[in-house]
Amino acid sequence: MTITAKYASTCTTCHQTITPGQQIEWERGSTAVRHTSCDTATTTTAPAAPSAPAVTYETIGARVYVLGQTFALRDAIKSAGGHWDAERKAWWIGATKRAELEAAIAAAKPADQSSYRPSKCKQCGRVPDRRGWPRIYRSGICSDCYRDEREEAEMGY
Repeated sequence: MTITAKYASTCTTCHQTITPGQQIEWERGSTAVRHTSCDTATTTTAPAAPSAPAVTYETIGARVYVLGQTFALRDAIKSAGGHWDAERKAWWIGATKRAELEAAIAAAKPADQSSYRPSKCKQCGRVPDRRGWPRIYRSGICSDCYRDEREEAEMGY
């Protein structure tokens, strides 16, 4: 995200001073900031397949970060040698292995979408309120009906 710097800091890419008022690249939850015109940081977009989640590759120094919806592709990224960067909340791999990573992601089959989840109880017909109560379990019954079933089973009814 491009923002205007409010405070003086140091670019994490070129290690030069960032003065207040300069345009910088910053990601929410990250302490890393860099100049928008910093020549060592490049961003490219991966060719998107119609069924694959869109990801982007960002090269910073000797690392290539994989950004976007990567959860479905995590196994392919791991198999290519990717590592998780918790601070940036992104996968990364050495710049020399970028071609292997792109091939692994292109060949990866995204994880299947979750199956149908009921929106109302099969037994009593209750619909959760705005807070999500009572909970509707995957079995299709609400937490109240489940509790009643458990109590009846314990009492021997």
